[in-house]
Amino acid sequence: LSAKEVLNTYDEGILHKILGIYGEVKNAKTLSQAIVSERAQTPFETTEGFTAFLKRFAPRGKDFKYYAQVFQAL
Repeated sequence: LSAKEVLNTYDEGILHKILGIYGEVKNAKTLSQAIVSERAQTPFETTEGFTAFLKRFAPRGKDFKYYAQVFQAL
C-alpha cells in the first residue's frame, strides 16, 4: 500500500483519522477535505506535487515539521 494510493482512494473520514491519530496533524479535518477536493480535479502523482499542495496548510515557520507529521501518518 503506497501513500499515493491512500491519498487518491481513501475517503475523507478515514484520511481525517489517519492524519489526526498517526500524524497528530492539528488541522486534519481541513486537510482531509482539501485532499479529497484536490484529487477530484487532479490525482496526486508525486511527492513534490503533494508537498507543494501542503504548503497552503503548513503553519508559518513550521512547514517542515508539518510535512513530517503528514508523511509520518501516511
